[in-house]
Amino acid sequence: MPERTNAHLSQTLTEFVNRVANETELYKAPSEYMLDLIRRDTEMDV
Repeated sequence: MPERTNAHLSQTLTEFVNRVANETELYKAPSEYMLDLIRRDTEMDV
């Protein structure tokens, strides 16, 4: 079962994440956008 991790974002970042998730058809929810960012970073082997 996946583990849950919480992140506290500033109001500005929360608004940005919500806007990106809602204005594109790529993500169904803000959490999907954030997961996509993390996956991209892991692919880059940061």
